[in-house]
Amino acid sequence: MIKVPDPDIIVDRCPACHGVFLDRGELEAVATGAAGPIEYGPVDVPFYLDRFPGRKCPQCTAQGMEKVTLLRLPDLIFDRCPKCKGFYLDRGECEAMNEALRQRAPNQAAQEFRGHIGDRLVRVDRVDHTEREPLTGDAGPILMSCHVRVSVYFRHPLAADVRILQNSWTTLLARLFGLVSGQRITTGNDAFDHAFTVHAPDDKQRVLDLLPQPFVEGMIALAGDKPDIFGKPGDLSLSRTAISYCEGPYLPEELVGTVDKSQPITERLLRLADSVDVDGE
Repeated sequence: MIKVPDPDIIVDRCPACHGVFLDRGELEAVATGAAGPIEYGPVDVPFYLDRFPGRKCPQCTAQGMEKVTLLRLPDLIFDRCPKCKGFYLDRGECEAMNEALRQRAPNQAAQEFRGHIGDRLVRVDRVDHTEREPLTGDAGPILMSCHVRVSVYFRHPLAADVRILQNSWTTLLARLFGLVSGQRITTGNDAFDHAFTVHAPDDKQRVLDLLPQPFVEGMIALAGDKPDIFGKPGDLSLSRTAISYCEGPYLPEELVGTVDKSQPITERLLRLADSVDVDGE
């Protein structure tokens, strides 16, 4: 396989069949308009047969990949490695996925911006939500609210499966109902532990080694400044693949000039990302 810009990220592409291999977390990066991880499930083989044969993972020697369906659609069958969690997409499957996303969520706007700043993928997304007026049932008026999310991706996924969430009422609810997986880790920095919650299934020291002092201090400073794009301070989060900032909700007409107004926060997220994967590690 060869390294090819595709154009949002650098992917591994087979020059013969033109399929691509995506490392863990990169599927969300190429999914147009997707909000968060893309759901998938095992293929029920007696009913769903992929037109492509099974294959070995290009990254994990001799590791067989499993067939999974995406978005609960039986005609979207991808290959997923159970070891490294990467995906193999045959030729045309990325386009098919994005078309399915557009059909499933016609009211969701695609990303406001997706491109590289330096050597990093940056996304500015507007995520739309529609719902009925509470207590009125199906006959009630439809309400729409929007959130803005800015994500700066690391050059390479982090070496440990870690999730950092800014402590807010939503984080407390997620923890209360067990929606955040992995053990809770304290860093020993009282200011950081007060502002953020760290979750990871990996060894604590391995996770702490990924959080250098400049990053910890930068996160504390940014959370303490209570930054905003349109007037409502939002929350910071970090996953294995990106550091993100999200704020809202807003009415759709309030979000004008999203990309330009999010530039100061984007620049600070870029500096935080630089402090995590120094020298591309």
